[in-house]
Amino acid sequence: GNPDILETHVAQSLWGCRICGFIAEGDQPDSCQVCGALAPEFEWFGPFFGGTARIGTLLPRETVNILESIQAGVTDAFDGVSEADAGRKPSAAEWSAKETLAHMLETDRLFAARVRFILDPSQSGPIPRPMPPWKLHEGKGYESWPTAELTRLYREVRAETLTLIRGLAD
Repeated sequence: GNPDILETHVAQSLWGCRICGFIAEGDQPDSCQVCGALAPEFEWFGPFFGGTARIGTLLPRETVNILESIQAGVTDAFDGVSEADAGRKPSAAEWSAKETLAHMLETDRLFAARVRFILDPSQSGPIPRPMPPWKLHEGKGYESWPTAELTRLYREVRAETLTLIRGLAD
């Protein structure tokens, strides 16, 4: 719906390097320009907006409603779950429930930082991309936190994100 950006200008295929996290747009690369990994190490990701007819049209209040409903469902999912179960990984390559929650709170923080960057008239250049979003929680020790503390922090971070979005005009 943006007159300045046509759908044909937006990459319809994204390829993520499983080794270093580099994201390539368009066709699957033969190798990673960052770490040199070969094509089989790339995983395809469709754009997050690819499955909706409302591309780019969510108003801030609609985003708030979605994020509020997700928050309640996420924190409720931890009710009655033991520390052992919350920290158990389905397999060595998959995240535990705690790691998934940590990922969600770290991506909220990144989202809020990017919104602040966009709203700051003194900023210039590309939006900050500190690392691939699925790596933001790594190395911070969240998996050893008590579940109650992790869900408390998630609610706190989500509340800050919601406050930021509520302040935006349509």
